[in-house]
Amino acid sequence: PDDSAISELSGEAAAGIVVTKTADDFGLHHTKNGKELIRIPAFAFLYLLGHAEKHGYHEMA
Repeated sequence: PDDSAISELSGEAAAGIVVTKTADDFGLHHTKNGKELIRIPAFAFLYLLGHAEKHGYHEMA
């Protein structure tokens, strides 16, 4: 929700990712401060994290 700490403090972050519990909870959440939070299921996040650790991290532009 827009009154959660994650939504309220997202304006201070360069990027916002919320790891969710269910496979069907994904996509963008637009906060009232104009930032976008990316919702991604835990299994997908962990897959991507493992891939990045295996192949190395690259700077984000």
